[in-house]
Amino acid sequence: MPARNIVLTGFMGTGKTSAGRLLGTRLGRRFVDMDDILVERFGKSIAEVFRDNGEEAFRVAEAQLCQELAAEHELVISTGGGALVNEESRNALAATGTVICLHADEESILARLAAADDRPLMQGAAEERRQRIRHLLHQRRLAYGAIAYQLDTTGLAIEQVADRILDLADADRETPGMIRIPVRSPDGSYDLLLGSGLLANAGRLLANRGLRPTTAAVVTNDMIREHAAVLSDSLGAAGFEPVLCLVPEGEQHKTLDTVRSLYDQFLAAGLDRNSVVIALGGGVIGDMAGFAAASYLRGVPFVQMPTSLLAMVDASVGGKTGVDMPQGKNLVGAFKQPAAVIMDVAVFSTLPSDEFRSGLAEVVKHGIIGAPRLFVQLEEEGPANLLQLVADAVRVKVDVVQADPFEKGV
Repeated sequence: MPARNIVLTGFMGTGKTSAGRLLGTRLGRRFVDMDDILVERFGKSIAEVFRDNGEEAFRVAEAQLCQELAAEHELVISTGGGALVNEESRNALAATGTVICLHADEESILARLAAADDRPLMQGAAEERRQRIRHLLHQRRLAYGAIAYQLDTTGLAIEQVADRILDLADADRETPGMIRIPVRSPDGSYDLLLGSGLLANAGRLLANRGLRPTTAAVVTNDMIREHAAVLSDSLGAAGFEPVLCLVPEGEQHKTLDTVRSLYDQFLAAGLDRNSVVIALGGGVIGDMAGFAAASYLRGVPFVQMPTSLLAMVDASVGGKTGVDMPQGKNLVGAFKQPAAVIMDVAVFSTLPSDEFRSGLAEVVKHGIIGAPRLFVQLEEEGPANLLQLVADAVRVKVDVVQADPFEKGV
């Protein structure tokens, strides 16, 4: 079977071409710079194409080239910064390759583009360039965010960038189609991983994110033992020692007494500060397991693995944990950012239809708040492309959380 292409995309000045050339040499593959091909086809520079033919003509030719390259194999491809804003082009290249979006901070991009007189979108004085970079990054953020693999090249030597690209390409071979959404927080950044069948790969995914094999307390309930068994097998295969910690089902059990029972189970299992607590269930389990992880031994690593649509698009993102009191809901708790959030949409096959509809209502709300395209898609197609639907809704929640991580009304 031919090897998948490696496709590097992202904003200009993030290292796509330099890293792509190095990877082509290392792997013995043909390196393709899409901009170079388009310059050859038009017979003029890209700046001249924009001036003489217009940006639309350039984008049409660019989209056609994406379709051509998607039909080939074993290439290293560097796209233009706006090439994969086109969803059809993005999907075509992802079908036969590992697509990785490179990004960097604003100052790094400005420094790398300081002498970029050949880039039509980067003409003008320094402050004009800065404002245009900000505008374009905002304009393209949803398209860039839809790409499964993301790599921050800020401060990295090109050899380091190439090494990390190869790591991501290796990961894609093991978990094809997985979507990664980074979450940045003052308390620590982490990845949201979305895909189908991820519970069966969860042990490896956690180990790849720096969680060393140790005791893993899986907090769940009797209703989802089937998923817990799959997760336990995956953790064991990666060297973890899974321990099942059961809690009763339902909001009425989201209490300090239930959390106290978790402390007892953690102590009986010998959890130490290197152990990890995993919440496998809906929002109630995530809230309680997170609070227990935040307070046991003054804090141990915590991972969210939501099994309901509502928990995926809401409760599992943002680090809010806690329990109810007789006087009201969520009156005792803490912010505890997870080490990772793993969302396996395959679990929906066992989710009751009323719970699924409840989650869809939250997706609709997210669409109204921050993603008009998502709202239109739901209205026209319903939940047909479930993975992308969840990813788009989660991105809205991530934007809200990153803007106001501690709910201070910023």
